[in-house]
Amino acid sequence: MHSALLNYFKFNNARTLTTGEPSQLAIHQFDHITALVDPTRQFDNQVIIHDACDNEEVVEALVLYQNSFYPEVRIAPSAQALKLGSFLSNSDFHYMYDIDWLVLLASDYQAGEQTSIRVERWQSAQVDDFRALLKTSGVQCADDIWQQKRVMYCTEQFRCFVAYIEDQPVAWATSFIDDSHTAILANAFTQPLARNKGCHTALLHARIQDAIALGCTTILSDVMPESTSAENCKKVGFVSQQVDMVWVK
Repeated sequence: MHSALLNYFKFNNARTLTTGEPSQLAIHQFDHITALVDPTRQFDNQVIIHDACDNEEVVEALVLYQNSFYPEVRIAPSAQALKLGSFLSNSDFHYMYDIDWLVLLASDYQAGEQTSIRVERWQSAQVDDFRALLKTSGVQCADDIWQQKRVMYCTEQFRCFVAYIEDQPVAWATSFIDDSHTAILANAFTQPLARNKGCHTALLHARIQDAIALGCTTILSDVMPESTSAENCKKVGFVSQQVDMVWVK
């Protein structure tokens, strides 16, 4: 699971529409921590604490960010301890939210009933239309950055799906196909007037079926615990792998 998510992180680091600057991503591996550092991308700085460790190891990781943005600190369940929380609080970090990491084995997929919502996978010829759809969700992107990054969207690896209601595109979502026969589902968005009509579920089924048809045996996603997205995912067969705490500064 970790290697596929790391590959997806690196891909997102390259495809981000927030900057056209070359990536300076560096990945540092400690005994119990992975530190992701990129001074060119604010949201790509993360300290991932996989297991219980001494505060000295956390300090060693945090030092890497002296010339970068403050990192997000993600803490796996086995690393969640009062001592670590106190240390982070004393270092001016505060708890922000939880992430529920979900996994679905292809053999456990529960197909849904047919609905009136049509889902299409948009391919390279529709990539500029996909940019226009992204803008409806508030994504901002300068023309020069889009020209640089557009080749990474609507591809065989980064697959973009669009849901329609009455022939109008109203929702979108993506899947990333990793070489390890793993698919990662992410980036689901439904326009406000189309919410609570089944678009998210329709996009889930379309991406899962597509991934299985490609030979993926494992499908991953992440959601906010107890959210509508979490409920929809678990209805189709996803189960919770672990719930991480996220701290920020």
